[in-house]
Amino acid sequence: MKTTKTIKTLSIMLFFALAIVATSCKKDKDGTTGKTGTFSIDGVSYSGETEDQTFVNDNYSIVCQQDDPFKFVQITFHNQAEAEAGGTFDVADS
Repeated sequence: MKTTKTIKTLSIMLFFALAIVATSCKKDKDGTTGKTGTFSIDGVSYSGETEDQTFVNDNYSIVCQQDDPFKFVQITFHNQAEAEAGGTFDVADS
């Protein structure tokens, strides 16, 4: 009896976890941009491919990742318009 209840509880938790993962990003707007981005950490510059993501709540995220040595930065904005407006962090087509 206790085992059945435990399995049922785990099944429900797994269902909700999968539902959250499946709906967390708008799949049609995600992907590599085909552009190279640069970022600096402690005066050292890194360069790598960029990827953008738009989440269900319209938050917009940009990831720049260098493979060797592995370094990445991810910046999330309220929306794409805010990212493109610039400010303390500028998103530019270059």
